[in-house]
Amino acid sequence: MNKKFISSSVQFFLNGISMAMMFYICFGQLNQLINISHVAEYIMKFDTNSFLISLIIAFALQFFLGRLCGGKNNFEEIIKDFVTSSKICLPSLLFLPSILSFMRSSDEEFTATVIGKFINFLLINFIDVIYLNYITPALMVIVISFIGIRFFAVLAERKSKLLEFEYKTEHKMQLLMLLLIFTVIFIGYGVYLQRSYFNKLLLLYYDWGIFLNTAENSLKGNWFFSNEVQHNFMGRHMMPLSIILIMPFVALSKSIDTMFYLNSIVLFGSSFVVFYLARAYKLRLGASFLVALAYLLYPSITNLNLALYYGFHCIYFIIPIVWLFFILLQKEHYKWALVVFFLSMLIKESVPVLWFGVGVYMLFTKRYKWALLMFIFCPIYFVIVAKYMMPHFVPTGFEGDEKYYFFSYYKILAPNESYKEIIFAPFTNPKTFFGLLFRPTSIHFIILLTMSFMPFVIRYPLPLLGGVAWYGLLLIQDSYFRHNLDMQYQTEIIPFVFLAVIIGCKYFNVSKWGKIWSKICFYNLDLKKKFQRPAILLFGVIPAVLCSAYFYGEYPYAANTTVQFEYARDHRQLVAKVKEILPKKVSATITPQLAGHFVLRNDVWLNYNKPKDYVVIGYDTLHSYLEHEKFTTLHEIILSSGKYQLLDRPLSDGGNTVLIYKRGAPENKVHKNLQLQNMSNKQFAKFGALYPLRGDDKIEIRIRQARTNTEINFLIGVQVKKKLHDNYYFDIQLFDKKTKNKFYDETVYFGHGFTPPWRAKINDVFVFLVKAPVPSGIGANDIIFANQVGTQSGPVQERVQKYLPMIK
Repeated sequence: MNKKFISSSVQFFLNGISMAMMFYICFGQLNQLINISHVAEYIMKFDTNSFLISLIIAFALQFFLGRLCGGKNNFEEIIKDFVTSSKICLPSLLFLPSILSFMRSSDEEFTATVIGKFINFLLINFIDVIYLNYITPALMVIVISFIGIRFFAVLAERKSKLLEFEYKTEHKMQLLMLLLIFTVIFIGYGVYLQRSYFNKLLLLYYDWGIFLNTAENSLKGNWFFSNEVQHNFMGRHMMPLSIILIMPFVALSKSIDTMFYLNSIVLFGSSFVVFYLARAYKLRLGASFLVALAYLLYPSITNLNLALYYGFHCIYFIIPIVWLFFILLQKEHYKWALVVFFLSMLIKESVPVLWFGVGVYMLFTKRYKWALLMFIFCPIYFVIVAKYMMPHFVPTGFEGDEKYYFFSYYKILAPNESYKEIIFAPFTNPKTFFGLLFRPTSIHFIILLTMSFMPFVIRYPLPLLGGVAWYGLLLIQDSYFRHNLDMQYQTEIIPFVFLAVIIGCKYFNVSKWGKIWSKICFYNLDLKKKFQRPAILLFGVIPAVLCSAYFYGEYPYAANTTVQFEYARDHRQLVAKVKEILPKKVSATITPQLAGHFVLRNDVWLNYNKPKDYVVIGYDTLHSYLEHEKFTTLHEIILSSGKYQLLDRPLSDGGNTVLIYKRGAPENKVHKNLQLQNMSNKQFAKFGALYPLRGDDKIEIRIRQARTNTEINFLIGVQVKKKLHDNYYFDIQLFDKKTKNKFYDETVYFGHGFTPPWRAKINDVFVFLVKAPVPSGIGANDIIFANQVGTQSGPVQERVQKYLPMIK
């Protein structure tokens, strides 16, 4: 054996070990890592079988890559030839020190130092990378994006016919048809996802329902009136063009599904716009198709389809509009580009902030006239609209609405909610301003947005300046809750990420810096041909986009699939029961998780301080978490006013409870028979086994259970020991003792929402039944019962006294 073979064999072995560790940490354990606090403690529980499987996969993959990249059947030849392909995979060594730092750490709030080799040439010092349990998948996606283009470069060199792309015009229709098929599939999936969340009462009335309601009111002649804000919606957000674009869909369909289709068509249908954007920048057909495919797979787009629980947002229109502007600019249709620029201002009042950032990009690309226009027009337009026009649409009596809505996001920098405070914050309050701007979540956010396309973004980052103004305003907000790939606040940055991808791909190996960057990316690869194939480059990042879609996208079985969706029930039967009781066309105050189901059926309102003749209250975990103060206030107002009666028994299907009240209805005898049971301590002691509670002496819980072949029933009693002021909820979870997998999850509120805990007397007992279907193969002794008891602050008397006089 010669030295080269020994060296290659050692490299082969070490690379296999590192790849196995990468698979183990990222695919085998990451789902639990994301949701566990004691990460180091968990990693110490090393799963030998899982690692051996990962090791087998890693070595098998190395042989496959070696053969694919030109290796012969002879073992020694495969090992020798694998030197090239192993250089493609060496970045996986990055994760080995990460794992070691996990195993050495024991503190829950730990900080780790990671030093690793990156692409076999670039030494990067990751010093104080905090919370590696959530940064690890992002690092993996970045590594895979570099691995991908290196691998496909080698593959194109060795097997050129395998990846030969024909760019002739006659193939354009085939690629467009293929793109159409993919786009239709994603639109269908987007509609299905929204409808599923909607049926499970997880898609709130905010914000898609607000836009639907405003468009419907406009069609009836009450232009731009919003029931949610109780006045012209232009006083909250200046977006006349957005509402006008929605109106034809509402007029033609008269269905709630209208918004679901519109949402998915705007988001996923923009794949064709980005395809023609790539064509406008002279990318060939194959490369343009791959850009559009990457856009469809991009996790942000699927996530925007739901926007956490808010659904459609009018700001989504800006994605194709920005791309249309740059297409027209590239084709030198300047007048039409100007028209698009001015019309886009009517999408939303915050759009000028976006275009101001585009002006910065124009300045760097020497389009000085466009930069001057954007620097002068955008600030003037924004100030005129936000300070003078929008308050004009707010009627007298709506105190606080005359101030710009987004000011509340900047209270740390602007306690008086003024423009000057925000503009001069870098000088008057630099510590807070720059502290917000460069906090770890801000850096993590931009990594999340660009990680799949890091080779191109680094090659040509200038287009990202187009989103810099909006990105800066987003980062200096009080909360970092919006710095993620789930909510709508990322929308304005997405067009510029893909612009950077297209231009960076087109000029990857052009110019002095381009050639240097190309040599860096393909360092130590024996590529005989000059590497300048955009399609191959883009082929390389598709695996990275798929990886990011797994970790961050809303897909079945993906790591980001929410627990609420996984365990939530379909509540269509519950909604149907409500519709049987609530008459059509009547005005009703309805809580957000139910309001969307009635927005085209009833005149729906959410103003809790002035409830309508009918009030529909739904109790569930999500809504109570988002708007608990308003929620409890509304219920207490209804109970305290003496003017409303429950129309029927509380409607419940286990996961949700719905109460329907009507003003002036005759007294309901059923209402009186649904009070809490009062038991003595001796009586309650016979109820069932005592369930231990830590640190809470206000309630006592006892449980008894019964089991059939397919179902286990828990009868749970909660006795009040001391006067309650908080809203108690009980999260019932069942686990398989062998696998530790959860197979049931249900949240129940004290009194099912019918009798709030603060109305309960000492020794009152709330009894509820949990019926849980048991999967086959789980025995009677294989079930772990967990009951997490939580509280939400509930004293509402002062708020109620304020609003009670409004009920006449």
